[in-house]
Amino acid sequence: IERFVGANYRGYAYTYAIISGPLPVTGYVATLSLTEREGGGARARWESEFTPEGADEATLSAKMEAFYHQGFANLASVIAARRAAAERRKRPGTPV
Repeated sequence: IERFVGANYRGYAYTYAIISGPLPVTGYVATLSLTEREGGGARARWESEFTPEGADEATLSAKMEAFYHQGFANLASVIAARRAAAERRKRPGTPV
């Protein structure tokens, strides 16, 4: 379960907290932000703070790495879907 903490829409960032879930941590708060890259595109940055809870360092590291990889993969899927929808809207007579 996640809770929205806040957003900086002009700065392309939002902050959320994980209230409960499968990660072996407590007090998890993270900010995901995007910055424009010169020449196009964007750079994503995901910063988090948490307290490890009941897991050794190797287990926690593996779980967090998998969590962040999945999060970035989900973000890439959302961006690709929105980009495809925008391209379809540009073509006359194409259903959205």
